[in-house]
Amino acid sequence: MNGEISVPEVAAAHADALEIQIRTLRVRRAVLRAVAKRGSTPEEMDLMHKLAKLSDGERRRLITDFIDDTFGGLDANADFVDMMRSAMPELPDDPEPEQVDAWVELAELTQDPDFRAAVRRMARYQAAERAQGDHTGLHHDLTETVRDSVGRALDAGIAPASAEAAPVIGALTARYAQTFGRADDADLRHWLLRRLEIAGDPRAERYWHLLAVINGWPVPPSLAPVFTWFAQALRADTGQPSRVE
Repeated sequence: MNGEISVPEVAAAHADALEIQIRTLRVRRAVLRAVAKRGSTPEEMDLMHKLAKLSDGERRRLITDFIDDTFGGLDANADFVDMMRSAMPELPDDPEPEQVDAWVELAELTQDPDFRAAVRRMARYQAAERAQGDHTGLHHDLTETVRDSVGRALDAGIAPASAEAAPVIGALTARYAQTFGRADDADLRHWLLRRLEIAGDPRAERYWHLLAVINGWPVPPSLAPVFTWFAQALRADTGQPSRVE
């Protein structure tokens, strides 16, 4: 019996092989359901199959390559880059069609040259801010303050260019001035508007939305209406047109 494979070892090997086949079939089933829901073309179906069959490591490499390409070589916000690198797509063994659909969309988004250019622009802006002394990291509390204050203005039907918006803007610019150690003046408002415009690409929010769907995380409500209102109010206050370079 020396050198022979035992029955338990054979059974374990067969079980492992079956597990791979079962996972493949589950993914294929999810892809077909997503295709049926999407009304995809044969070419799109082929792409979905190809992307859905990637291993966890291959999915991670695809996203890591995107992050390296957009943030590489720049001293951008280290906390933000760390957050991106820690949030990788983890498609479950038995994905829902929505998760497959989200993964395909995320993969396509990260390969979009225009989106890559927009994220690179964000990274360059972060690096420029850090070069001028901004090492404040992430600003979750500040985001919550904007969401609450502007959310109340939206609920009250306050137009961003109206006189009623002025106190809302005043309170928020004072909070930004305190957070970033700047004077609460006209220069701050111009700086803040450019900051919002640089970070305001809706595809960036879509990126995090898709990751949440893929990983089965709670999908947060969109902040796009909040920051759109905020930018419009600042634009009206400063008389500055929309301009992102």
